[in-house]
Amino acid sequence: MYSVKIRKPGSIFSRTFRNVKGDGLIWFEDRNRNQQAIQARYLILEDGRRIEIPFNVVIEFSKEREDVIRENMSKEAGQAINVASKKKK
Repeated sequence: MYSVKIRKPGSIFSRTFRNVKGDGLIWFEDRNRNQQAIQARYLILEDGRRIEIPFNVVIEFSKEREDVIRENMSKEAGQAINVASKKKK
């Protein structure tokens, strides 16, 4: 699980969602123009609730999100996934 902090641009107030087990993007498809655009982001919480967040907010993910992504990739691939990360100086 990880946490996600969201804040509207220019605002000093933020809201934190804890126990997030996944997130993703909601796409909008304009078939007349043959284009796709991101409409919103969603969070799936541990209790199964889905929170939709407008795309124009500032989003800060906790560092645990990388571990959750790596674990999910490993499960899907059926083997360990090694993701190169930046070395600290």
